[in-house]
Amino acid sequence: MGSPNYRYSSYGKNSPICCTSHLVKILFFVTSLLEEHNIPYFICWGTHLGAVRHQGLIPWDTDTDIGIFTEDYERVKNLTSTINEKEFCLRYSKSTGCLTAYYSQINELHLDIEIWEKQGDKIVWDNYCIEYNEMFPLKKYKFYDRYLFGPNSLNYLFSYYGADCLESVKKQWMYWDTRLWNPNLTNRETFKLMDNAPAPIDLERNFEEEQQNFSMQDLIYQKIILTINSTKLWKLLIFWVQFKNKLTLRK
Repeated sequence: MGSPNYRYSSYGKNSPICCTSHLVKILFFVTSLLEEHNIPYFICWGTHLGAVRHQGLIPWDTDTDIGIFTEDYERVKNLTSTINEKEFCLRYSKSTGCLTAYYSQINELHLDIEIWEKQGDKIVWDNYCIEYNEMFPLKKYKFYDRYLFGPNSLNYLFSYYGADCLESVKKQWMYWDTRLWNPNLTNRETFKLMDNAPAPIDLERNFEEEQQNFSMQDLIYQKIILTINSTKLWKLLIFWVQFKNKLTLRK
């Protein structure tokens, strides 16, 4: 929800395919697990907007978001070991009021699992609320080759992102001094959306292994360069000694 809009900000770029693939992999695993255990959930914020506008992840997004309900919180927490067995890492944050599933112990790409409370005719989380009849019945949204549950209405997205959010995007500036992203503090410049293509992903590709291979290749390359340079230096040293000996003989 609070991710900076990379493509339309001073960064001017989309998230790399390794990151988008990891984000979708966490999202698909957790939502499939919740469905398997009959635990209701709904995609929200940028993930919901991505499903509607791109039928997948927003190309410049850096996290994913789903909501669960307070009565299901303990049931979701009981799935911690199952989630962690996949080498993901599920944690609870008091500051955000979320369960967060990280891609790994050291990789902070994540899925925020917000805990929403039913209060009369509203569904509430933090300072945000969705009308009960705009949430239920939950609706399925296409997300790449899968379908994920989400609120049946887009009104809260229009309220938060703007009435034109399906056609336009807003350039958002981060306020690093506060360490928080606040939509009320941002200078928003609107751009027409160039295309609706989702972020490219490859869920079969092993990016970690590629990185290790790249690192190994890079290390080998560096050793070769060092060897060549050392050989050159050694040859130069031999040449200098021989040249010096010739000068000594002439004397």
